[in-house]
Amino acid sequence: LRTMSAVETNEPPEPVSSYGYGKIYLACISAYLFILTMGMTVSYTAPATMDMRKPGSRMQHITEDDITWMGSLTLLGGIPANALGGYFTHRYGRKTALMLTSILFTSSWLMIAYSSSVAWICAGRIISGFCTGLYVVAIPAYVAEIAPQDIRGMLSSGLPFFNNLGILLVMSLGLVLRWSWLAISVVILTVFSAFMMAFMPESPVWLVRESRLYEAANGLKFLHGKRSNYNAEIEKIMEVIRSEKQNKPLTLQDFRNPILYKPLLISIALFFFLSTSGFGPIITYTVEIFQRAGSTIDPNLAATILAAVQIFASVACGVVIDNFGRRKLYILSGAGTSCMLICLGIYSYILEYHPVRNSVMGYVPILCFSAYLFIFTFGIGSIPFVMIPEMISVQYRSTVLSISTVCLSIFGFAVSKSFDSLRDVLGDYGMYWFFASFTFLSVVFSYFVLPETKQLSFEEISRSFLKSHK
Repeated sequence: LRTMSAVETNEPPEPVSSYGYGKIYLACISAYLFILTMGMTVSYTAPATMDMRKPGSRMQHITEDDITWMGSLTLLGGIPANALGGYFTHRYGRKTALMLTSILFTSSWLMIAYSSSVAWICAGRIISGFCTGLYVVAIPAYVAEIAPQDIRGMLSSGLPFFNNLGILLVMSLGLVLRWSWLAISVVILTVFSAFMMAFMPESPVWLVRESRLYEAANGLKFLHGKRSNYNAEIEKIMEVIRSEKQNKPLTLQDFRNPILYKPLLISIALFFFLSTSGFGPIITYTVEIFQRAGSTIDPNLAATILAAVQIFASVACGVVIDNFGRRKLYILSGAGTSCMLICLGIYSYILEYHPVRNSVMGYVPILCFSAYLFIFTFGIGSIPFVMIPEMISVQYRSTVLSISTVCLSIFGFAVSKSFDSLRDVLGDYGMYWFFASFTFLSVVFSYFVLPETKQLSFEEISRSFLKSHK
């Protein structure tokens, strides 16, 4: 550690203080602001397409097929980004990847805001999807690498929270802004996010791996306080990297290692069940779904209420996740989500075949959807983003995140693009029951396969995969 001599201090080290935690929270929030813009990207079509179809809009002649493409192209654009994200963040660093991506992301939203045709909007949606695909690889890695073990679960749960906050924000702004100004609001928030991130340190784990020890020491001092024992922390990081042979390139032989293939398969399964829970299309087409469901509440207002419910659920999940455990929450969420989807299917069946003229029935959709989104967000929608970075060793983190998020984008695109066709074939009620069957399977999967990672270090989690392999 001779290269760090210029930053060493004679003052006695002290543990991470509340001040140090404050800087860690600030760094995580700065990164998660990009996730907020990702949430706005995902749900933008819900209020925007309704406004586009209004008389006087330059996009008033868009078709249903145009709308499904607008809703799903972000997921399609995310596929190559997820594939490249691991290399990009591994080669250039987590922070640098975020800063460079924000430039392209801003350009994509300016394309959407000033577009004169559906083709330009679709192009902007693909590019913005590419950028969010990079975000979802870089940010979980960044947060996992700066978060102390005792609050890692809470900080990692910030991804779904800020994603849901972005959904709430775009739904709320959609009540008062035209679709083009709604796109401009995403640009403004992206610029602010990049401004905040510019003052945050790069991941100390990545810096140590790159032998940039001086910068790693400064980053740890910023995060944990000037009197923290950053030398010991760097030694610990170096030991982990040495033990995992970080310098060796990944080979096909590595995929036979249970430390790699087990968390990879679990990650893919978690993202598969997340996609087939119905959350993606329900959020993308929230306003239209409420119109079809016969709700007595204004569809735009209902969409905003649902986004607020998700925020509450995200906060609740962050509070209890480090005490209650990841696996238990996931099982309860899967069971509850399946039940609520069955209830929505029953309501839709009654509405179609045995319509009841009752004002009370008009409130059933908002109640069922609120319960569904709360239970979903509390577990299935949050736990994967907490557990996946926890399960992966530093050596394989970028690779597993890239592969699993590619699968997430593929699953999400397939479900979102086929949503309209699926609804035509199965009906609204059959569609809900179709999604309910997959959430039930997620309960079975989590009961028999999903490990518990609460309060465990990366080393302890890795050892558990090796033990179960024997």
